[in-house]
Amino acid sequence: MIYFDNAATSWPKPCETKSEVLNVMERYGANPGRGAYPFARETAAYMESARRELADFLGVTPEHLIFTSGNTESANLVLKSALLPGEHLIYTSLEHNAVRRAAHYLAKNGAEITMVSGGDAETLLRETENAIRENTRLIAVNHGSNVTGAVQPLAEAAKLGAKYGIPVFGDLAQTAGVLDFSPEKAGLAFAAYAGHKSLLGYGGVGALYVRDPLSLRPLLHGGTGILSYLKDQPRIVPGGFEAGTRNLLGVGSLLGGVRYIKKRSMAKIREHETDLAEFFAGELKKMPHIRVYRREGTFSLPVVSLNVAGMSGDQVASYLARKGDICVRAGLHCAPDAHAALGTEHRGTVRFSFGPFNTIAEAEEGLRLLKALK
Repeated sequence: MIYFDNAATSWPKPCETKSEVLNVMERYGANPGRGAYPFARETAAYMESARRELADFLGVTPEHLIFTSGNTESANLVLKSALLPGEHLIYTSLEHNAVRRAAHYLAKNGAEITMVSGGDAETLLRETENAIRENTRLIAVNHGSNVTGAVQPLAEAAKLGAKYGIPVFGDLAQTAGVLDFSPEKAGLAFAAYAGHKSLLGYGGVGALYVRDPLSLRPLLHGGTGILSYLKDQPRIVPGGFEAGTRNLLGVGSLLGGVRYIKKRSMAKIREHETDLAEFFAGELKKMPHIRVYRREGTFSLPVVSLNVAGMSGDQVASYLARKGDICVRAGLHCAPDAHAALGTEHRGTVRFSFGPFNTIAEAEEGLRLLKALK
């Protein structure tokens, strides 16, 4: 199998990820924070040690990092905390449905939303500033597109938000583990991380950085192991926002993935992945029957979207799977507004997304099969 769907979920996982999951399974089985006996205390200590190590890697304060089930939970927590009926949200056309659908839900319940053009930094910042109103309560910016690989000016958006006293939420699902970016240094109010993509953990785990705990309202209500006598959910970061039993195996996998990245070097992984993507896109442009959707002249994530003349995306993906056991994603990639901007909203694209374990030989095999479709 040749796997080119790393923007959805990275595969394979490094040995460090798998070994840390096994370590958790063998040594830490209690419910963190739910008992005073040694086994429970040891499990809780592991959880907090993992939080500190991950926070250091991500460039945030550990006490401000909440474990979640992934970016979707994180985005819902932020948007549904930030906006009341009558209040205003600005988001970009490159947002994932985790933001887009949460925004639509809030709009149906009385919030106001404005979508600005994504991708081009100058246009995004100009349109965002023009869209700001007195009742604007949040600006949401997807740091990196899962369709085109475009990297958006998140740090500049944070500065713009600070100018008007508006918090900025960054979706780092595609960039965490690829780009060295500290939300604290950039001045973000919130930043969401997906554990199963370039951070190389398994599914069902993520994290949310929050600058001011009082800016959040709990999305989940339930047991926390702290202040149990209260009827209201404690608004304490992180524990008050980690109701229920957290995904300890997922946290272990995320920790293992980060250790692999540090061992190999994020810069070297990024260089490897982007070299593959640029080679792949460059060779595709020599094929007149293929159209490539990738911004040129600036750094892009290792994502290459394309369409083949006379074929649907599903037909291309099925052909690649049948002829070469190649895994790619076809469709809208949970980002329909990005496709509307590209003019591909009715057919989507076929997406190749490269990871740390892909090789030039695998890229060449994909190119060989695509060339044969002319």
